[in-house]
Amino acid sequence: MSPSLIFELAFDYIAVICFYVRIITQAVRLFLMFLAYASMHDFVLITGFNTSSMTGNESIWEEISNINGSIPSITYFMLGVLPGFILS
Repeated sequence: MSPSLIFELAFDYIAVICFYVRIITQAVRLFLMFLAYASMHDFVLITGFNTSSMTGNESIWEEISNINGSIPSITYFMLGVLPGFILS
């Protein structure tokens, strides 16, 4: 066996090992993404959220009817809630 054949064989083994390490790494990433999605899904289902506190909710008439006459509440509606309705 020539030295170049040994080096080529070693580089081929390294390439195969790198390939399978990348495949295993991708599988671990997918598993962790699924785990994060599942845990957040359970968190959202278990925890109750007030829809009026979310930007982009569909109850714009409920928001408009709850506006007080103060400047901070109108500013919050114009800057925090209304853009969500416009963008969604």
